[in-house]
Amino acid sequence: MSVISTLAREEALFVFGDGPGFTDNPFFQKGLTPERLALLKTKVRADQANDPDRPRWLRMFDTDKKNLKKLADAGIRFGFGTDSGGALDRYFIQGFFEHRQMELMRDAGLTPMQIIQSFSKNNAEMLASTVTLERSPPARPPTFWCWQRIPSTTSPICARWKRSISAARNSSSRRPQAGERSKTASAGMRATKNDIRQAMG
Repeated sequence: MSVISTLAREEALFVFGDGPGFTDNPFFQKGLTPERLALLKTKVRADQANDPDRPRWLRMFDTDKKNLKKLADAGIRFGFGTDSGGALDRYFIQGFFEHRQMELMRDAGLTPMQIIQSFSKNNAEMLASTVTLERSPPARPPTFWCWQRIPSTTSPICARWKRSISAARNSSSRRPQAGERSKTASAGMRATKNDIRQAMG
């Protein structure tokens, strides 16, 4: 048995009525035109704040979070999804809401490792796929990303390794020398791969 939680979708039924801070996040705003963003902060906010079903949505959201934790504790396999996309008036920004879903799963009581496994190992098993880390074709070497915190929508990506080379994210940072760069990148690659192997089980 497998389930997929869509907490981000449930939250979006009422959260804009609270004027959530994430609507000011550039990552979120990239998915909207200025006109749509203005509408979200005015009409949509008022509509959700005054929705007579708002108490019901809040109760359902709280129940959904409790159920996800109970299922996880019971050993039920849970995958990763958001139900984002679709009609424009839903304001489910694809890309951003995947990160928001991770935050909500954390708030429900799941550990960072459980969240990582949900969108990697668990989803692959649900799709009857085989995930292999070490078999990347020579022409397409893997790229690994490092976050300051997982999950997070606000913390920037702190590092990226491509072709075993660290790519600096901050142009103001000192550029390492060639030998130093290679040594740092290799260490980072090993740590990142080990973390992913653990997540994959």
